[in-house]
Amino acid sequence: MLRLAAPHGQRARRAYLTPFLSMLALLGVAGCAGAAPLHPAYARSQVEPVTVSRVADDAIAIRYRVPPESLQYSPGVDYEKDGDLLRIFIVRCRIGNACEPMAKSTVPLDQRWSAEVRIPYHLEQVRLISVGEDTPIYP
Repeated sequence: MLRLAAPHGQRARRAYLTPFLSMLALLGVAGCAGAAPLHPAYARSQVEPVTVSRVADDAIAIRYRVPPESLQYSPGVDYEKDGDLLRIFIVRCRIGNACEPMAKSTVPLDQRWSAEVRIPYHLEQVRLISVGEDTPIYP
């Protein structure tokens, strides 16, 4: 079998690029490892009224108004637990784009444009994080 050696310049380029490509791959994996920070999408006045009720020993239901928009909608909420706090972020998605909130709405939109989500609850103070506000909503 006849093996042809790569020209000297090609071998040098490959040796030079290998660490660079390895670093890019490592940065890509590290960038995906952490969760994206949560951020508010709506002002509180856009989603009022917001009501919270206990539906089980370990769950609450949150109802909120979905603003009627032509290009975006709210499929549910994201939430984060931080000690004794449970922060709620109402998700806003562009129509036609993939969007996966942590808790999806469990009821279809009604004539009042009201959505309901259920999330785990373990006696934390629940706060609604909206644009420019951080408001306690339960208990």
